[in-house]
Amino acid sequence: MEQKKCPNDYWGNPATNSCELCSGDKIYAKEDHSGCVSTKKECGDGNSVLDGYQCEKCKFLASESHDSCVNDEESCGEGYKGNSQLKQCYKCSPYFASRDHFSCVYEPSGCGNGIYVDLKAMQCKSCYPKIASPDHLKCFDNPASCGIGYFGDIPLSQCRACSPLYADVSHTKCVSSYKCGLGNMENSFDFQCEKISCNKECKYCWGKFETECMLCNPPKLLFVEKSILESSAFMKSYENFLYRQDDDTYGEFRKSISSSTEIKCGICPSNGYFIDKERQLCIQCPNNCSKCATPFFCQTCVQNYYLINENTCFPKTPVNLTVIPTQSPLIYRIFFSEV
Repeated sequence: MEQKKCPNDYWGNPATNSCELCSGDKIYAKEDHSGCVSTKKECGDGNSVLDGYQCEKCKFLASESHDSCVNDEESCGEGYKGNSQLKQCYKCSPYFASRDHFSCVYEPSGCGNGIYVDLKAMQCKSCYPKIASPDHLKCFDNPASCGIGYFGDIPLSQCRACSPLYADVSHTKCVSSYKCGLGNMENSFDFQCEKISCNKECKYCWGKFETECMLCNPPKLLFVEKSILESSAFMKSYENFLYRQDDDTYGEFRKSISSSTEIKCGICPSNGYFIDKERQLCIQCPNNCSKCATPFFCQTCVQNYYLINENTCFPKTPVNLTVIPTQSPLIYRIFFSEV
């Protein structure tokens, strides 16, 4: 007899050429009525027991428990994936079901950008409109929660590492060196921009020590060495920062400062220093000069020194010193004679 003509719950016994009711420890009739099985799962992939004790082929997918049919992979349920070829839902545990339920993933990061793992359900889920944590185990409301060295990629709804760049202080983007913004500096160990806690004398600084100032709180002035003033890159970047004081000029000025440079703030002495009010600088006069018109031209020497050439203070000696100008105003002949 033809097994397919047997009614539900029956199988076709070729020996007796009759349909017999599945019973005993095998109560479910196979989908093709060729025999009986003990459990619904033994109905096989793509089959479920929908009514009574008959295994039936599902049009789309059979549930993992084989007691229903579902219309798409998502309907397999949390923690389950759907195999469209085998028409069967499968449990992913101890792994996680992907957000679309098409596959199982072996670790939370495999869920993808903007997705976190619900560990209770073993299911990848969307964080949108929030942001998925770096470990994909939770969602954050604010990019700042992403943590040190990470920024919140809003289009992807994902916290992402900035290395080898730096996460800005708001954790909304990655920036390169000297681009952390006004008042901030790179932490090269954590790849994070951090606000600098300046010395109390400094308005802006490139480090926390008193010799790492960039601008001063009035009425203090910036003490700089004359050798630094000879660097056109330093002076140009300093003046740009002084007049604009924005993110770009701050970064450029920091870039021009050598790690060995010492710049500090203080009250500028009237004796032996030149006060540049316009540029807020305090610069030492030439050596042994008590008063100077510029950092390089002396007007008055300290006691026991003579002024030569407007920029050199020559010490008095146990001899008479006679200075006779030559035809060139910049060259002098010096004569010594014993007392």
